[in-house]
Amino acid sequence: MAFTTRPPADPDVVAPLAEVHASLKNTVDYDGNYVELAALPDVPDDEAPGPPVVAGEFHAADPNHQLTPATWAEFARYAVAVRGPERTELGISVPRARLVEWTLGNLNGYWKRRAVDALEMLRKREANGACPGEIVAWDALGAARLHYTLATGDIASKAAAGEYAISLFPDYTGVVTAALSWRTTGTGEFTYGDWGACAELILDIAGDASRRWGE
Repeated sequence: MAFTTRPPADPDVVAPLAEVHASLKNTVDYDGNYVELAALPDVPDDEAPGPPVVAGEFHAADPNHQLTPATWAEFARYAVAVRGPERTELGISVPRARLVEWTLGNLNGYWKRRAVDALEMLRKREANGACPGEIVAWDALGAARLHYTLATGDIASKAAAGEYAISLFPDYTGVVTAALSWRTTGTGEFTYGDWGACAELILDIAGDASRRWGE
């Protein structure tokens, strides 16, 4: 997270930022966000247009999907100052109600649609066909992080979220454990059946969260 003295969407700010990131291309792989310092302690949390950096690629005006209540909740608890004031000096906080609202919306929006679309597509595939590990790991661990946030108000790593998912949804222990191992080692073989199990897990997580914390 980098804070600017002027609105980061200002063309006079975007241009030099684009030059800086062009010089870094292919040398570093990271995600990043630019936010105007004067806006604090209020923060943009509705995925407003950038400029964001995604996997090292600078985007001048795309919607910044990292500027969410979850990002700021993580920032308020865990940000480490590299240059400038400490996080505690910035006054950033996220109301629990806002975090719950966004998290439920993300579970029942992006994640639920992803699971439904996956199950529809997988009907046309052989269950024992080979499936990329990154797809299984993304689905096995991503939605579980949101359930953890709803339950605790905190932000979990994907590894911690996987262990949390196993404790709540033990029927999926096998595929979640394999996904955790893949993230650690980069090795493992997965099938479309594994992906389907992860899609079912997402639907179970979203349903359970809505029953517990929905209106």
